[in-house]
Amino acid sequence: LGSEVVVGRVAAIAVASAALSRQHLCIARRGSDVVVRDLGSRNGTLLRGLALVGEATVGDAIEVRLGKEVPLVVRPSTELPGAVSLEIAGARYVAPLGPARLGVGAWRLERGPDGWVELATDDDPPAFAGALRLAPRVTLLRGDAMSQERGGPAVLRVEG
Repeated sequence: LGSEVVVGRVAAIAVASAALSRQHLCIARRGSDVVVRDLGSRNGTLLRGLALVGEATVGDAIEVRLGKEVPLVVRPSTELPGAVSLEIAGARYVAPLGPARLGVGAWRLERGPDGWVELATDDDPPAFAGALRLAPRVTLLRGDAMSQERGGPAVLRVEG
């Protein structure tokens, strides 16, 4: 939920490859654009066969090779408005690069001051857990299910 995500051997998105540096590449939001930037990695990052120098804008999609071996595709997410989708090493991730807008009124996921993930609704519409109306900002826990109406079907479930 931060403004950037780092890919590398020891990073937010960890890839077990000797070709990657511990912190290899950063994906970040710059205004309305999303950019990728090599973090001074040992084996570099290739964009269309050339070394990536500085930042490159993602646009509709961008494919790079980390350490000249590991393909990474970054594109706008189809599941989460404003987020990006990352495909790397057979895995797929969705990174909001800031608050995650859920597409339900003003609902969004944000990192709370204590580091926990919170649902912020601004009461637009209010959120319910079963028959209980929730505060405009609540900490989420595994197993939580929120709906837009009292006793209604869940529109947000916390799993994992």
